[in-house]
Amino acid sequence: MSAKAGDQVSLLEELLVGLLPEGPQLYPEGDLTDAPEGSWSRS
Repeated sequence: MSAKAGDQVSLLEELLVGLLPEGPQLYPEGDLTDAPEGSWSRS
């Protein structure tokens, strides 16, 4: 596995996500953050 090369990163993600408990919904449907759009970093 290598994060730098991207080898098997998606497999690790699938395994870890499968182990996480489902928590409460923190934001309304469709919202990704509570930060105002003007504060987003532009890269």
